Amino acid sequence: MIDERVQAAIEIVQRQLERLDAIVDPVPPGQYIKDAEWRPAFAELEQWTTTTGTYLAQRIGPLARRAFVMAGPRTVPAGGKRPLLEAYRMAYGSHLRALLTALRDDPETVPFATPQDQRGRQGPPATRKVFVVYGHNTADLLTVMSMLKERWDLEPVVLGKTVAGKGRHLLQMVEEEGADCTYAVAILSTDDLVQVERQGSTQTYVQARPNVLLELGYFYGTLESV
Repeated sequence: MIDERVQAAIEIVQRQLERLDAIVDPVPPGQYIKDAEWRPAFAELEQWTTTTGTYLAQRIGPLARRAFVMAGPRTVPAGGKRPLLEAYRMAYGSHLRALLTALRDDPETVPFATPQDQRGRQGPPATRKVFVVYGHNTADLLTVMSMLKERWDLEPVVLGKTVAGKGRHLLQMVEEEGADCTYAVAILSTDDLVQVERQGSTQTYVQARPNVLLELGYFYGTLESV
């Protein structure tokens, strides 16, 4: 007999797979279609991704949600339209079908949250946003942003670059913009030269900017480990 929570998870996965097909199938094939014929479907697909992640977190646990979020397409066809939708359907659909098989055939391998986990914090939202903490090394920042976008199709959130300050102080911006991020990346570039007097001698070393260390500690405390 199938456990009630396993059955509930199976029903959610089946329903979301059906919903995924219902979003993509009506869009005409090919590259020569109007934006009005595919952009609304892509908006629905983005909402479906968030909703599916939330359902997985509720029915299975935060690890299932994270695995789903990171299952998105590794490469994205240029130009959007039906090929773009198909890339997302293939990536997310394959992941959900594999999860469905595991739920039916070997539910012990599915990362269900324990009662203790369920009582704890719910973790970050299921989005493709990644908060990037950085110092003065612009070259490293641009490399990381490019890698996140082009290699993994993630959306970097960078204070002062992709996000405006709007009169907010640093901690307020970190809290407000970081609340919608699933992961954070910290670039610990050697920006500061520190000199320390010890026992009559001067010791010198380099370290990251204070704001980088502050923000890194913040996300250690607010984001769950993988």
